[in-house]
Amino acid sequence: VREGLSESYVGYFLFGVAVPLIIFEYWFAKIAGRRGFKKMFFFGYFIAGVLAIACFFVSGIYAILGLLVLGSVGLAMLEPTEYFGELAMTYAKLGDHFAKLGKFVEGQSFVDQALQIFKKEPTAGYYRASTLLVGAKIQFSLGHYELSRDWAEEALSWFRADHPGHDYARRQAQLYGLLTAAANELGERKTAESNYERYQKLVKNFDPLVIKVIERDLEELRS
Repeated sequence: VREGLSESYVGYFLFGVAVPLIIFEYWFAKIAGRRGFKKMFFFGYFIAGVLAIACFFVSGIYAILGLLVLGSVGLAMLEPTEYFGELAMTYAKLGDHFAKLGKFVEGQSFVDQALQIFKKEPTAGYYRASTLLVGAKIQFSLGHYELSRDWAEEALSWFRADHPGHDYARRQAQLYGLLTAAANELGERKTAESNYERYQKLVKNFDPLVIKVIERDLEELRS
C-alpha cells in the first residue's frame, strides 16, 4: 500500500501465496512418501530461504511479491512432512487399541505399518519411540521376548537422550518395567534386577496413581 498499490493487491498477494500450497502440497507429499523426506526438507528450506533473502536485493515491489509467491513452493514441500509422523502414530494407537482387546496379531500389523511410515520420516523421533514401546508390549504378549527386549531398548535409547524442556521419566519407567519382565522370561536374572532397580528409582517420585497404572499394565502383559 505504501508503494502506491491499492488494498486489493494485498488480497491478490495472499491468494498467490496460497495457490502453490494448494496445488503442490499433495503432489510433494506423494513424492516424499516414495523417496523419503531428507531431500524434500533440504530443497524446501533452500527454495524458501534463497528467495526470501533475494527480496532484500530487489527494489521492484512486483518482483518482491513474485519472489514471495515462488517461495511458497518451498513451503509446500515442507508442510506434508508434518503429517506423516501423526499418520504413523495413528496406526500405532490402533495397534495399542487392538492389543488391549487381546487381538495381538491385528495390533502388530498396525504397528508394522506405522514403522514402515517412519522409515520415510526421519524427524519423528518421539512418535517412533512411542510406537516401538507399543510394539514391544505386543511382542511380549505374543511370547517374542527377545524382539520385545530389542524394541524396548531402542525406544529407551531415544527417551533417555537429552531432550531439553521434556521429561520422559514415565516412558522410561514403562520401558524399564517391560525390560525387567522380558529379562525374567529370558532367564537373565542379573539384567532383570538391574532394570528393576532403575524402574524403582524412577517411580519413587511418581504420583501413586501413576505407579498403579504402570504396574497394572505390566501385570496385564504377564497374564
